[in-house]
Amino acid sequence: MRNLIISATLAIVFGFGVTSFAANGKADTDATPVHATTTSQTSCLAVGSQVNALIDEHLASSNISAARATFQLGVSECVGGHQTDAKKYYTSVVALLTNS
Repeated sequence: MRNLIISATLAIVFGFGVTSFAANGKADTDATPVHATTTSQTSCLAVGSQVNALIDEHLASSNISAARATFQLGVSECVGGHQTDAKKYYTSVVALLTNS
C-alpha cells in the first residue's frame, strides 16, 4: 500500500505539467506545460523505487524507523532535483538495512 502511495505521489509530482498564472490569477494561455522529469531524475526515481522495495523486505529490521526516515529525506531531495544528495540518502538506507 505504501508503495502505491509513494508511486502515486511521484507520478503526480513528475507526471503533470505546470501551468503558469498571470498576476490577475487567470491561466496564461501561451504557457506550455513544463515537465520536470529528466534522465537523472528518472534514475533517481528508479533507485528510490528499488530502495523502497528493500525497505518492504526488511520490515523486521531493528533499523527500520531510521531507514524509513532516511528514505523520506532521499525522496525529498529527489523531488527537489538534488539527485546526488538523494542517492547518498538511499545508500545510507541500504547500509542501515543490510548491516542490522
